[in-house]
Amino acid sequence: MPHRSSTFSLRPRRVFLFLTAVVCVLVVFGVLAQYSKLVLGHGRLLGFVPQFYLDAESNVPTYFSSLILLAASLLAGVIARGVHDRGASFCWHWRGLALIFAGLSLDEAISIHESLIDPVRQTLNVGGVFYQAWVIPGLLLVVAFLVAYLRFFWHLPARWKKLFALAGGLYVGGAIGMEMIGGWHWSTYGEQAFGPSLIATAEEALEMGGVVVFIFALLEYLRVHGPT
Repeated sequence: MPHRSSTFSLRPRRVFLFLTAVVCVLVVFGVLAQYSKLVLGHGRLLGFVPQFYLDAESNVPTYFSSLILLAASLLAGVIARGVHDRGASFCWHWRGLALIFAGLSLDEAISIHESLIDPVRQTLNVGGVFYQAWVIPGLLLVVAFLVAYLRFFWHLPARWKKLFALAGGLYVGGAIGMEMIGGWHWSTYGEQAFGPSLIATAEEALEMGGVVVFIFALLEYLRVHGPT
């Protein structure tokens, strides 16, 4: 029998619009859940609040974030395979991106970074913007990543430079930047205030937005440069 190959297509723009719509819905639901809990005093609403509360773990936004991070990891891995097969440069950088996003996906699912908060806070005796003390090793890792990937970034085509920079800026701005702002608010006003909770919502929205932009960039890269 002749070999039959099945095919399917992913249109980067449609994927981007779909994921963006999901992020918007999750953010709206998250704000409603926070308002219900912190302003109206309704902490469950038949399970709606815990399932969509953006400043909580093991719920719908957490699993969505973990899945899109895993999707980014898989796409980077596909690109790495194509780069390797062509004998092109920066194969290990693409593999590194796949591993990094796989690690971020795992961390999103089980919150590894939060286990660093108390030990780092107690060791360095920090508060204020460093109240969520994991951001200190987080910043060091960001600097190490920038140094390791500077040459890789420099050799990207101009369009992907902009997309990767936008994705990274959104993600790091949310994960670390908003976490530092939120840390200052939490240490000043307490963790149950509605304002700091909205900061946490902005943090999650920026993180998810950054990953969505990165997925779009990877799909576009595959469309132009990658294997069929």
